Amino acid sequence: DAVLHGTGGGAYIGRPMAGKTGTTDDEHDAWFVGYTPDMITAVWIGDDTSSNAGYTGGTIPASIWKDFMSEALRNTQAHSFSVPKSVQEEIERNRAQEALTKQKSNQEQKDKDKTQG
Repeated sequence: DAVLHGTGGGAYIGRPMAGKTGTTDDEHDAWFVGYTPDMITAVWIGDDTSSNAGYTGGTIPASIWKDFMSEALRNTQAHSFSVPKSVQEEIERNRAQEALTKQKSNQEQKDKDKTQG
């Protein structure tokens, strides 16, 4: 999740939410789109010059989103996301095993890098 473990951490508002950052390759445009069970908001900033603006979706747009949503939801009760009854969760055994193997390999590499660094 971009908010809890990624580039959107600056948007976290302390209640159930999800979001996605975005930045063009030349950093002329950046955005953060986020939502709670009660509201969705998108923030876009852009620069029409040829210079590198130097911001990404996880910086200024995420900060603006956080400030706006914190105020917009200040006097509201936080709600959790609900899963419709028609949605069924199914995990394919092979895909789950692949994910666990990859996670273990990544952790082993991180541990190795720490001991060598």
